[in-house]
Amino acid sequence: MPRRCPTTPLAVGASGRPIPNQFVLQFPTPQGPIPWATACGPAAMSMALSRLTRHPIPAQEVANRLVGITGKAPEVKGGRATALTTTRDLISTANAYGIHGERVSLRGSSLEEAWQELQGLMRQPVAVMALVTAKGSTTSATRGNADWESYGLKAPDIVASEEDRRKGDGGILTGSQGIDEKGRKKPGEIAHWVVIDRLEERDGKRYVVINNPYHNRQERYPWEYFWNSVNYQARDKNRWWVLSLETQPSIPEGNAVTHP
Repeated sequence: MPRRCPTTPLAVGASGRPIPNQFVLQFPTPQGPIPWATACGPAAMSMALSRLTRHPIPAQEVANRLVGITGKAPEVKGGRATALTTTRDLISTANAYGIHGERVSLRGSSLEEAWQELQGLMRQPVAVMALVTAKGSTTSATRGNADWESYGLKAPDIVASEEDRRKGDGGILTGSQGIDEKGRKKPGEIAHWVVIDRLEERDGKRYVVINNPYHNRQERYPWEYFWNSVNYQARDKNRWWVLSLETQPSIPEGNAVTHP
C-alpha cells in the first residue's frame, strides 16, 4: 500500500512562518521587485514542494525561481504584476527542485467517476494541484462578514478560524466553471491554483480539503461543489486534468546512465 504523504503545509515566508496571503509575493524584475497580484501559482507550488520534500520552502523563493527559469515578463497593471502561471511554468519550476510534474488526465463523465479517479490519484505519494474557479476579490459588502451561504456553503464547510473568516470571501471557490452558458467568462470569477490536501468521507458525505493560497488557509468543500468549481480550462468533454507532482526516483549506484 502506498505511503501516506504528510498534510500539506501552508505557504511560508523566509522566517518559516505562514504568510498572510498570496499578495505579499513580489515579482522580481531588473528594476526591483513589484507586487505580484496573480501569484497563486508559485504560492501553491511552494505548498506542494514543502509537502513532498518534507521541509518548508518559502513561497518567495519559489516565485523567484519560477521567473528566473521561465523568463516570464511581469505584465504590469496598476503597479502590480499580473503574469499568470501555466502548467509548463509550474512543471519547470518543480523540476528545479528535483520534483517531477505532469498534467494528469482523469475521467469525469459523472460525479462518481470523477471522485474515483481523483481518489485513486490521491492514494499515490504525490502532491496534486488543481485549476479551479474562485471569487476574484473581497468586496466591501462582504469584508469581515463572509456570506458563505450565498455560495451554497454552510459555515462548517470551510475549514477556517473565525479570524480567517473575517478576512472575507475573496478567493473562495464559486461552484462555477468560470463561464456562462454562452461560453463567456463570468465577471468577478478567476482561474485559481490550489493544492488538494486530502479527500474525506464522513456521515455519508464526501469532501475535498484544499490549501488555498488566496488567504493562505485551508478550506473544505462538499465534493459536488468542488467538482462544479473545476475551471473550464481544466475540462475536456468527459475528462479533466490536474497537475500531479512527485519526488523523482533516485538511480541506484551502479545503474547510472553515462554519456560519452
